Amino acid sequence: MLLAPRLQRLNAVTLTPFVRLVLGDDTAEVIRWNYETLGGSWERTGDLISRLKGAAVSDGHERSWSVILKIPGPIRPVIDVWQREPLLYGSGLLEKLLPPIRVPRCFGIEEPPGDEPWIWLEDVAGIPSVEWPMERFYRALRHLGECQGAWLCGARGPDYDWFNTGWWLRRDAIEA
Repeated sequence: MLLAPRLQRLNAVTLTPFVRLVLGDDTAEVIRWNYETLGGSWERTGDLISRLKGAAVSDGHERSWSVILKIPGPIRPVIDVWQREPLLYGSGLLEKLLPPIRVPRCFGIEEPPGDEPWIWLEDVAGIPSVEWPMERFYRALRHLGECQGAWLCGARGPDYDWFNTGWWLRRDAIEA
């Protein structure tokens, strides 16, 4: 059976730099790995979220690791605002969010042949939002409001063309 071109690209050499970041050991060596597709497809271009996990030798011991690979889709012209996710992770803005808002750490963004960005993210454990009690949603909304409120109180927002959301706000207001 032929593997999807994307999956053919994955091997221990490709994974090693990200596994080393996950484990905090720049000498770790991947010895085995597998994947679980969380959303999308390895066979088609765009829209893939997958958890890669396995084992590596680190400091003479076998240690397990996991990382999330997110492929949002082919890179389009610079004006394509749908590529904001790799641009946002690459900008460093997410590391500056005020507590308690936190996002998974980004271990790297690659643009392999095929014009699709590969975003390597921290695998964060927790309770999926579909299982949250209503009180947890209220707390999340309050935290999001506190984070957003900082900009209303004088903090200056990022000055990137791709960060501008006015185009879709205007479009939705016109269509309503």
